[in-house]
Amino acid sequence: MSSTRKAMAAGATAKEIEHAVMLALTTTGFPNMIAALSWVHEVFEEAK
Repeated sequence: MSSTRKAMAAGATAKEIEHAVMLALTTTGFPNMIAALSWVHEVFEEAK
């Protein structure tokens, strides 16, 4: 979650952050990627 906040503070868009998480699929596996994506969406909701 802190990486998402840092990326947002650096100016990354929501789509760019989601894309970076999805690229982790082949490295971390589907369950871990989905967990990370849910954490990213939690941070997006907090930021609203």
